Amino acid sequence: MVGDSRLGISARIIAETPRLLLTEWNKADVHDYAQLIGDERVMRYIGNGEARNISKAEAEINGFIAHEAEHGFSRWVVREQSHGRFVGMVGFMVRDGEVDFGGRVNRAFWGSGYAPEALVYALKEGLAKRGIGRAIALTVEKNERAWKLNEKFGLKYENTLEISGVKHVKQSIDANKYWGERVFEKGLSILEPITKRDELRKARLHE
Repeated sequence: MVGDSRLGISARIIAETPRLLLTEWNKADVHDYAQLIGDERVMRYIGNGEARNISKAEAEINGFIAHEAEHGFSRWVVREQSHGRFVGMVGFMVRDGEVDFGGRVNRAFWGSGYAPEALVYALKEGLAKRGIGRAIALTVEKNERAWKLNEKFGLKYENTLEISGVKHVKQSIDANKYWGERVFEKGLSILEPITKRDELRKARLHE
């Protein structure tokens, strides 16, 4: 496993964005991940909406690592480039015969633009480099901000369905349309003002 001095741990880099690193998992991530899924506000629209404990975090990380070994892709860790801080996770999982795309970000980073930045580069990694022909996203209908974000960056509405009595929006994207509709390039143009605003904010903090 390849390390990086920005991370402070051994973790292979999957992709690099203007401000973030997408990496494979390390067992040392368990406490940061437990904090993420232990936050009720983060988990509000995930599964049964309940926060999860550190045992569940450890089991999920083991599952992500095993999934990567079996399929060549998984949910990946999102880290800040500058300090290697754990931001969240994003990526793909095979579920019920389809490839599910999703992720979540630690509440401390909400409003930073990290979620769309990770989304854009994770989609490119999966569809352009990992051989994923089609991916779907299932989002609780009430979580309008999340499925509208997906829509903004190339995932198309398919239908609305009920899962365990809760309405979900199903969206999808396939590799042919990803290239044909220049999804990555459009995503970059949307991200550019977001990253520039963040750079200006950080510069002002150091004045």
